[in-house]
Order: sequence, then C-alpha cells, then structure tokens
Amino acid sequence: MTEDYALIDSQNIVVNMVLWDGVTPWTPPDGLTAIRVGDQMCGIRYTYDPATGTFSPPPVVPAP
Repeated sequence: MTEDYALIDSQNIVVNMVLWDGVTPWTPPDGLTAIRVGDQMCGIRYTYDPATGTFSPPPVVPAP
C-alpha cells in the first residue's frame, strides 16, 4: 500500500510530495528527507517540526 510522504529540505520545508510504499528501495534526491505524512494535512511549503512530528501550513500572505 502506498502512502503520502513529504520531501523536506534542510530548513524543514516541504518541497514536494510523493507516494511510496516505504518498503521498495528508493532514495530521496540529495539534500531531501522523506517523512511519512500519515493522516496529517500537508502540502508544498508546509513546515515540518521534527521535535513533534507535525506539519504546519505556510503563513498566509495578506492581499495588497
């Protein structure tokens, strides 16, 4: 069964999302780490907190 994984950069920002079974050999691109999303909301530009294992949405930019 495939699941959603977030690809995070060194600043813990989600730069891409992939489907992966977590078992088949696969290595994320250099400089990125794959984190299983589970039932959390997550998307590109979300921030990952490794201390709590949670994802937070990006800040909302006010309209001009």
